[in-house]
Order: sequence, then C-alpha cells, then structure tokens
Amino acid sequence: PAPKPLHVLNRYPLPSLPGESYAPAAMAVLEGRIYVAGTASSSVSVIEGTQVVSSVDIKERASGAVADPATGYVYITLASSPALAVVSGDGVVDEWPLPEVAESVAASQGRVFVGLEDGQILGLDGYTGEVKFRARIESGVPVLALAPAGQNLLLAGTYGAVYRLDTETGIASEFSQLESYRTLAVDEARGLAYVGHYALEEDATRLAVMELSSGRILGDVPIGCDPEGITVDPADGRVYVACACANAVYVVDGPAARLVEVLPTGRKPSDVALADGRLYVALREAHGVDVFEGSSRRLRIPLALYLTDLEVDPSSGRLYGVSPSAGGLILPDTAQFIPLGRDPLDAAVNPADGTVYVADGLDSRLIILEKDGSTREIPLPEPPQAVAFNPELSLVYAGRSIIDASTLEITGELRLPPLASVKPLRMLVDGAGRRLMVVADSGVPGSGGGYIVYVLDARTGAPVRSGVGGPGVWAMAEANGVLYTGAERYGMCRLVATSLEDFKTLASVDSPCHLVSLSADPRGVVYALVSEAFYPWERGNSSLLVLDGRTLEVLKEVGLPTPAGPGVFDGANRRFCLYRWGDDSVVCLRAFE
Repeated sequence: PAPKPLHVLNRYPLPSLPGESYAPAAMAVLEGRIYVAGTASSSVSVIEGTQVVSSVDIKERASGAVADPATGYVYITLASSPALAVVSGDGVVDEWPLPEVAESVAASQGRVFVGLEDGQILGLDGYTGEVKFRARIESGVPVLALAPAGQNLLLAGTYGAVYRLDTETGIASEFSQLESYRTLAVDEARGLAYVGHYALEEDATRLAVMELSSGRILGDVPIGCDPEGITVDPADGRVYVACACANAVYVVDGPAARLVEVLPTGRKPSDVALADGRLYVALREAHGVDVFEGSSRRLRIPLALYLTDLEVDPSSGRLYGVSPSAGGLILPDTAQFIPLGRDPLDAAVNPADGTVYVADGLDSRLIILEKDGSTREIPLPEPPQAVAFNPELSLVYAGRSIIDASTLEITGELRLPPLASVKPLRMLVDGAGRRLMVVADSGVPGSGGGYIVYVLDARTGAPVRSGVGGPGVWAMAEANGVLYTGAERYGMCRLVATSLEDFKTLASVDSPCHLVSLSADPRGVVYALVSEAFYPWERGNSSLLVLDGRTLEVLKEVGLPTPAGPGVFDGANRRFCLYRWGDDSVVCLRAFE
C-alpha cells in the first residue's frame, strides 16, 4: 500500500519577537530605550526595561551604534556599506553616505564622529549629515575607537596608540602609546580616560586609568581577555568592560583604579550599556542581552529566539526545546519557559521519571530539572557541551563525566584522547544501552576531517572504535544497532549507515548540505533535515528527507520555506517534530508509515 503522507499534526508557536537581531555587537541608549545592533542580521532591537518592544529594519548588517540626546537620533554604522543609518524612534529617517565603511562612531552635542580604515576621522552635523571637518591621525591606520573628551576634543584609538584630536583645528597629537585596540572611554566629569590594552611583558589585558589633560597613567587594572565595549557610570565613576573571551563584565572603580568585581555573563559579551539602574550586556554568540541589577543577573532577553536541541520524553511525548538565547528550556506544547543556566546547549530526558538533564556550556555543572519543577546542580570537572541518558544502565553522560542517575555521583570518565580539543559536542546512546557514541574533534591538526565519532563502552567509557561514519560528522542517529551519520568535508556531504556490531558500512549516499540533524524511527525510517544555509539567518532552502533506514533511499522529500532544525522523532505519538526558524514554531508531522 502507498505510504501515508506526512501532514501537520501540531504546530506550537513559540514566544514571538518583534524582529530578530543575531550576533548583537553594539548598543546605544536614548531616553531610556536601548537600541541593540547585530552583525548577522539587518534588525536593530529596541528594548524598554526588560522587553523587546520593537525592531528597526536598517536593510544591512550593523557594526556600531551610538546615540546623541541633543539630536534625538541613534546612529548605526553598517558592516559592509559606506553609510550611516539614522534612526529616530522605531524607524530609519535618513541614510548618510560615507567615503568608506566606518570602523568606529561616536556622537556628542549635535555632532557625529566617524573613524575610517585609512586613518581619517569625519565630523558630521548630527542633524543633516553634512561633513564639517576631516582629519587624519595617521595614514593607513584604521581608527578603531572614538570617545568625545570635552569641548572640541576627541580621543581616537588605533592598534597600538591613542590620539587626541582638536575638532576645531583638525590637529592630532599622541595621547598614549599603549597597545590599545577598541576599548576606549572618557569620564569628562572626573577628567579621566580609560584605555584597554595588552601588556606584552605580562601576557595580560589591562585597563589603563589616565589623566585626560596630560595622558599620565594613574593606574593599571587587570581585566579579562578580549575587551570590547565599555561604558562609564557618571554617577559614581564605575567602569564596565565587556570581555568577550572571558564571558564576563569587569567592573572597575575608575577614580580608585581598582577592580571591584567580575560579573559572569552569557557567551561572548560585546558591549555594555546603563539605563534606569540596570546594566545591559549584549551577547554576540548567545544572540541575547543579559540584564543585571546590582551584582545579580536578573534575566536574559532573547534577541533571536532559537533552539540548539529538541528533545522528547519517550514515555509521555512531552517536548523540550533548549534555547541558549533565552537562557533555558522552552516547552512548546504549553509555551512554558524555564530559565536554566548561562548557556544551556543540550538536554536529555529520563523516561522513567521525566527528569531532564541540561548541559551548561559555560559553567562546570549539570543542571537537573525534576518532574515537580525543582532544580539541582552537579559540579563537573569542566563545562559540558553535550549530555545523554542511558535508560538501561541509569547513567548520565555529561561532558567527559559518567554520573549515576540515582545517587547523582560521578562514577567514571569517558576515555577520550586527552587533548583539550577533544570535547564531547554531541552524544547518543544506542537502544540496547551498550554503546555510547560521541562526536568530538579529531584532535589531529590539519586533518581536514573536523569532527569524528568515538564509540565507547556505555558502562565503563572505554574506547571501542573511532572514526565511525567518516570525518566531518555533524549529526548522528541510531536505531536497531545501526548508526546513521551525516558528514561534511570540503563542501561534500554524505549520509552513512554503519553496523554497531562489526562497524561495517551498510549504506552510503551523497546528501545535500548543510545536514542540520538526524533522527531515526526503530521501524526503519530516518529523518534528515538539510539546508542550503549553514547559519539560520542566511538565506537558503530547507528540506526534510525521509529515508529508508536500510538503503538510505529517499522515500519522501518535504520542502520547507524557512531554515529548520533541530528535529526529533517522537515514538510515543508517532510523529516527527522540528523547529522552524522563520515563524518561531515547533511543527510536528505524522510519522512516515
């Protein structure tokens, strides 16, 4: 008989956002509203309090943002176009052409200053965009940071030096020879300047506290690596620095030149802003904004609601979506949100009692969500990026650790190669509970293979086989003792079926790229989500491929209008569910019969 068609059984809308801003890079504050510009989308998110209230379409990716209360405008530099977008309220009111793509921007008292790659600084009328002056601090040296320093004075940062510019005469003089980069700020009221720099002799990053009038260094404070955005609280002189690779904001008492505290944030903080007693932190890789009140992180505001993992409770069919941008779990069927951790990346479900295990990719802990809604945490030797549950042995695998699910004690370790790069990124237990499959880096420099599958003994973590399914594995699934892997290498993609008994290849076919996720039905069907786009904010067609589990022959192809994935097979309800990026929903289709 002809197979039953895949039709939509359920559609669960997730909390909608008024626009999506991926990879937020810069923020500007105007009249208590925070404008957040992203480098991977054309939307500028507008935040009031703790809510995204609107979105401004600037038709281009952004690189910087600044506001001037004198004009009532927000100025957005574009990442790949030589222009400045002028925003008022919730819309673009003008676009001013520039000689080349801007590297930096600042605004003060009705004037806008733009730093260019060739060492030029332009001074624009903040109302009309008319160029009022041009200056060049050093030929061929990009102007990476700008900070107004009082009447007719401007500080300009480059690689390795900071200059003082008289905006009336256009004359520039050297202010500092520190190994500076993009972190530059001024506290006019206290006559202080702050320069983030790299101290070569110490192999450390520091924030220099300098006298604005003379350039004399008053203090040098250790801060985290890769400093980017910086802001000064005019009320008390505290300085907040977003340190991207430290995943933290460093708080400095500026006048005292003393480190006060370190605020842990989500992944890759890129900019900071103060408004109404709150500290806002833009998270470039978490696609959201962390909000602090005092020393406590209050919540995560997602700018682009997305899921990295979709799990199902095999016994009840309940769905769980893992959202790093929202900072927790989303339950699609009830629209419930549960905040969990700084960087939730992966989840696994115990079908016996409904317990959910969540891997936090920034903190060395496993977060446990009990059926009654309570949470517990287990400290781990290193931050886990993947988690799996073995119902046959009642074991949890989190990162390299093996945990007894009944006692929550670490009882062993996965015996992977002892290289820092070999970290479990995805994990899967076979149906019999005998094998644990781990996707991790190959650990071989220049191999070109990227990630490979390590097969381990599920009870002891001992190695059984490596390299199963080929190099460059991005996705995997298992059913009936067969491992299905999706591998990408040099622009070529293949789907491979491998026996977990003798590791012989049972079938292998070319596949469209990019393979987002794989899921398998024990009845002999494999579901593959593929997309032309590597990232969800890129354009490209997506498809759901339904494959014969023995031959990998395509039984059915369902075109999807937007990027999709991850996906999961729900055996309890005989359906396949996937996350659809375009309309922020989880859609469940009838299982292929």
